[in-house]
Amino acid sequence: MAKTRRNITQVFVITGVLFATLSQSGCAKSPSELLIGRWYSGEMTIRFREDNAVIWNSSQGLALGHFEFRGKAKRVKDRELVPNLFVDVIRNDERQKFQFELNFMGQDRIRMELVPYGENNSRNSTPRGLVLRRANDNTLGGGPAKVASR
Repeated sequence: MAKTRRNITQVFVITGVLFATLSQSGCAKSPSELLIGRWYSGEMTIRFREDNAVIWNSSQGLALGHFEFRGKAKRVKDRELVPNLFVDVIRNDERQKFQFELNFMGQDRIRMELVPYGENNSRNSTPRGLVLRRANDNTLGGGPAKVASR
Protein backbone atom coordinates (compact mmCIF):
# COMPACT_ATOMS: atom_id res chain seq x y z
CA MET A 1 0.00 0.00 0.00
CA ALA A 2 2.80 2.41 0.94
CA LYS A 3 4.66 1.50 -2.23
CA THR A 4 1.57 2.23 -4.37
CA ARG A 5 1.06 5.58 -2.64
CA ARG A 6 4.74 6.47 -3.24
CA ASN A 7 4.40 5.54 -6.93
CA ILE A 8 1.31 7.71 -7.28
CA THR A 9 3.10 10.62 -5.59
CA GLN A 10 6.07 10.21 -7.95
CA VAL A 11 3.76 10.21 -10.96
CA PHE A 12 2.12 13.46 -9.77
CA VAL A 13 5.50 15.10 -9.10
CA ILE A 14 6.88 14.06 -12.49
CA THR A 15 3.68 15.21 -14.22
CA GLY A 16 3.87 18.57 -12.41
CA VAL A 17 7.52 19.11 -13.36
CA LEU A 18 6.80 18.13 -16.98
CA PHE A 19 3.82 20.47 -17.14
CA ALA A 20 5.84 23.37 -15.70
CA THR A 21 8.67 22.75 -18.16
CA LEU A 22 6.37 22.58 -21.17
CA SER A 23 4.43 25.68 -20.17
CA GLN A 24 7.69 27.66 -19.92
CA SER A 25 8.92 26.45 -23.31
CA GLY A 26 5.67 27.68 -24.86
CA CYS A 27 6.84 31.27 -24.39
CA ALA A 28 8.43 31.43 -27.84
CA LYS A 29 9.03 34.88 -29.28
CA SER A 30 6.70 36.28 -31.89
CA PRO A 31 8.12 37.29 -35.31
CA SER A 32 7.93 40.95 -34.24
CA GLU A 33 10.00 40.21 -31.13
CA LEU A 34 12.50 38.17 -33.15
CA LEU A 35 13.05 41.10 -35.52
CA ILE A 36 14.24 43.40 -32.71
CA GLY A 37 18.02 43.82 -32.80
CA ARG A 38 20.84 44.51 -35.23
CA TRP A 39 21.19 42.78 -38.59
CA TYR A 40 24.02 43.05 -41.09
CA SER A 41 25.34 41.98 -44.48
CA GLY A 42 28.19 43.15 -46.69
CA GLU A 43 25.96 45.89 -48.11
CA MET A 44 24.24 47.30 -45.04
CA THR A 45 23.43 47.19 -41.34
CA ILE A 46 20.00 47.80 -39.88
CA ARG A 47 18.76 47.92 -36.31
CA PHE A 48 15.13 47.48 -35.31
CA ARG A 49 14.30 48.74 -31.83
CA GLU A 50 11.41 47.86 -29.52
CA ASP A 51 10.05 51.41 -29.82
CA ASN A 52 9.78 50.91 -33.63
CA ALA A 53 12.79 53.13 -34.31
CA VAL A 54 15.08 51.98 -37.11
CA ILE A 55 18.72 52.81 -37.82
CA TRP A 56 19.81 51.86 -41.33
CA ASN A 57 23.37 52.32 -42.58
CA SER A 58 24.33 51.60 -46.19
CA SER A 59 26.49 53.03 -48.96
CA GLN A 60 23.80 55.70 -49.48
CA GLY A 61 24.38 56.97 -45.92
CA LEU A 62 22.86 56.74 -42.46
CA ALA A 63 19.07 56.73 -42.26
CA LEU A 64 17.03 57.18 -39.08
CA GLY A 65 13.31 56.69 -38.73
CA HIS A 66 10.57 54.28 -37.82
CA PHE A 67 9.30 50.91 -39.02
CA GLU A 68 6.15 48.82 -38.93
CA PHE A 69 6.37 45.03 -39.14
CA ARG A 70 3.16 43.17 -39.85
CA GLY A 71 4.35 39.63 -39.19
CA LYS A 72 4.76 36.75 -41.58
CA ALA A 73 4.31 37.52 -45.27
CA LYS A 74 1.42 35.64 -46.87
CA ARG A 75 2.66 35.31 -50.44
CA VAL A 76 0.92 32.91 -52.76
CA LYS A 77 3.44 30.57 -54.38
CA ASP A 78 5.39 32.23 -57.23
CA ARG A 79 3.35 35.43 -57.03
CA GLU A 80 4.33 39.04 -56.49
CA LEU A 81 6.08 40.03 -53.29
CA VAL A 82 3.82 40.85 -50.34
CA PRO A 83 5.16 43.72 -48.22
CA ASN A 84 5.14 43.15 -44.47
CA LEU A 85 7.89 45.57 -43.38
CA PHE A 86 7.36 49.30 -43.89
CA VAL A 87 10.24 51.69 -43.26
CA ASP A 88 9.96 55.49 -43.10
CA VAL A 89 13.38 57.19 -42.72
CA ILE A 90 15.28 60.44 -43.17
CA ARG A 91 18.52 60.03 -45.13
CA ASN A 92 20.64 62.97 -46.30
CA ASP A 93 17.86 65.39 -45.22
CA GLU A 94 15.38 63.58 -47.48
CA ARG A 95 12.38 61.55 -46.34
CA GLN A 96 12.22 58.10 -47.90
CA LYS A 97 9.68 55.31 -47.58
CA PHE A 98 10.40 51.68 -48.34
CA GLN A 99 8.45 48.47 -48.18
CA PHE A 100 9.94 44.99 -48.01
CA GLU A 101 8.85 41.41 -47.86
CA LEU A 102 10.79 40.10 -44.86
CA ASN A 103 11.08 36.40 -44.10
CA PHE A 104 12.93 34.66 -41.30
CA MET A 105 15.42 31.98 -42.29
CA GLY A 106 15.85 30.81 -38.71
CA GLN A 107 16.43 32.95 -35.63
CA ASP A 108 19.71 34.46 -36.85
CA ARG A 109 19.00 35.21 -40.52
CA ILE A 110 16.40 37.26 -42.39
CA ARG A 111 15.78 37.79 -46.06
CA MET A 112 14.62 41.27 -47.10
CA GLU A 113 13.24 41.80 -50.57
CA LEU A 114 12.44 45.32 -51.73
CA VAL A 115 8.89 45.77 -52.98
CA PRO A 116 9.11 48.72 -55.39
CA TYR A 117 6.51 51.46 -55.15
CA GLY A 118 6.50 55.24 -55.49
CA GLU A 119 9.39 57.48 -56.47
CA ASN A 120 11.55 56.77 -53.38
CA ASN A 121 11.91 53.09 -54.18
CA SER A 122 14.18 52.52 -57.12
CA ARG A 123 15.35 48.94 -57.52
CA ASN A 124 18.94 50.09 -56.89
CA SER A 125 18.19 51.25 -53.31
CA THR A 126 18.58 47.80 -51.76
CA PRO A 127 19.51 44.60 -53.56
CA ARG A 128 16.57 42.24 -53.99
CA GLY A 129 16.74 39.16 -51.83
CA LEU A 130 19.34 40.48 -49.41
CA VAL A 131 20.13 38.04 -46.58
CA LEU A 132 21.18 39.58 -43.27
CA ARG A 133 22.64 37.95 -40.16
CA ARG A 134 21.78 38.85 -36.58
CA ALA A 135 24.57 40.79 -34.90
CA ASN A 136 25.50 39.95 -31.32
CA ASP A 137 26.63 42.57 -28.79
CA ASN A 138 30.26 42.16 -29.84
CA THR A 139 29.51 42.69 -33.53
CA LEU A 140 29.36 46.16 -35.07
CA GLY A 141 30.70 47.96 -32.01
CA GLY A 142 28.16 46.82 -29.40
CA GLY A 143 26.33 49.18 -27.06
CA PRO A 144 23.01 50.92 -27.53
CA ALA A 145 22.36 53.10 -30.55
CA LYS A 146 20.97 56.61 -30.15
CA VAL A 147 18.02 57.70 -32.21
CA ALA A 148 16.61 61.19 -32.07
CA SER A 149 12.88 61.26 -31.49
CA ARG A 150 10.62 63.19 -33.81
